[in-house]
Formats: sequence, structure tokens, C-alpha cells
Amino acid sequence: MWGAIRNNTVDPEYQGRGISTKLVNRGIEELKNRGAKIVVVHTMETAKAAQRVYEKVGFKELARGITYTMEV
Repeated sequence: MWGAIRNNTVDPEYQGRGISTKLVNRGIEELKNRGAKIVVVHTMETAKAAQRVYEKVGFKELARGITYTMEV
């Protein structure tokens, strides 16, 4: 079984206090308690702060994706 951590952000006024790291670690613990063996996160290539948090807690980059959009 696997789980995902999604849409996690901290108000800029509170960034730099370790809140993101605590949130991600709490999410990992909850997913482990629910039986997850793998945890996945997705982030934008430009989200350098998020990438630092994910790497800090032990995530390894697996792949980079392409996002498509169009006006209709």
C-alpha cells in the first residue's frame, strides 16, 4: 500500500521555523500507521523550499514530469 502527501504549504510569515518538516513528518507517520509502505510527494520544479524539506526527511527524486494546459 502507498500514500501521498499533497498540497502542503506554510504561510510565508511562518516559514523558516521547521513547520513544513513537522507537517511532512506527521503525514508520514499517519500514513505508516494506516499501513503505507511507500509515501509519494509531488512538487513543482520551482518549489526549491519544498524540495529541501522532502530531501531533508529522506525522500529521493524519482522522476520529473510534464504538465500540459490549454485555453478552451
